[in-house]
Amino acid sequence: MNNTGPSRYALLFLSAALLCLACGSRPSSGQDDTVEAAVAVGAALAIVNEPTQDVVIWTMDREDRITSHWLRGNRFGAVILASREGLLFPMADGIWEIETRTIDLPLCDCDTWTDDGMEGPCPKSDETATGETIVLVNLRNDEELSPLPLVESMDEEGLVYTDHSFGAAVIASVGPYLFIRSSEEVLACGAAHNSWSSQFTVFDVAGRETVEILTDEERARILEEEQTSAFNGIRSDNLVNVDRPEDLELTTIKPGLLPGVGLTIHYQFTADSSFADSDDNWGSYSRSVIVPARNFPEALAPYAALPPAMSTFAVFSDDLRLGGWIPITGEGEQIAAIAKAFGVGAMPASP
Repeated sequence: MNNTGPSRYALLFLSAALLCLACGSRPSSGQDDTVEAAVAVGAALAIVNEPTQDVVIWTMDREDRITSHWLRGNRFGAVILASREGLLFPMADGIWEIETRTIDLPLCDCDTWTDDGMEGPCPKSDETATGETIVLVNLRNDEELSPLPLVESMDEEGLVYTDHSFGAAVIASVGPYLFIRSSEEVLACGAAHNSWSSQFTVFDVAGRETVEILTDEERARILEEEQTSAFNGIRSDNLVNVDRPEDLELTTIKPGLLPGVGLTIHYQFTADSSFADSDDNWGSYSRSVIVPARNFPEALAPYAALPPAMSTFAVFSDDLRLGGWIPITGEGEQIAAIAKAFGVGAMPASP
């Protein structure tokens, strides 16, 4: 008999014990409990002679509330070192927090403009509308990044909206990439109803810039294969006027995280429709269909597999949707910065 490692039964017992620890963990009432948990999991997992890995993940509950979790573990178990509301994004240049900011949106004084025969630019109203946009804040030095362009409420004729709203949300993250969906709804002077449209953005936090996640070759393959699949699916509902796959537009790339599977990708394609037949997936004059990816973006390939600690956590998180994960590759200073961001004291280094 080979006695070079722990028995299968010992590993099963250890895994079950650590899984229960991960299952029952919640934001610590004090830093002592969190440090003790880190020491305990490090000592216990050392029995199996396999290094642990730290990772920050974020989840969404049924009400779309976002929570970030600091995990430590390996394939035999994991522990939640700390949790806090909001989306934390640890990078080499600091810990970024994704914030939602309220912005004022100017409106047109439609009554005055109409009385003047709608000649010249519409004068600004004394009232403003309210919107929300996304800002990244570096907790190290309060530096800010704006992944979305400034909201424009002007057309060629100037300000023309009597009502206006704007919203944005991170729908997923993969490695350093944030996948952001924003929507704008407007009511123009004299219009019979509101209209709205969406925008999809991929922001590279490490590179501090908006990026095109697909290469030209990848996009061409998707427009040949997945677009055809989407066309076959959407034309059957008889609510859109499409004659060929090229009538569909690739509007969103949707990453997903599945325990035991890893990173999944779906593509959303959109076609024009009447206002009455439009759905809620993209705009007020469109319908969309979502199809699984046959062509996987190469830029996302390094993040295709979930960290073992994350898979362990996900087993006990049926009521949560996994939004993304970021590996913690630094030591010392980065660990201290993460501990501070999560509101706990100095943490022991990962064994």
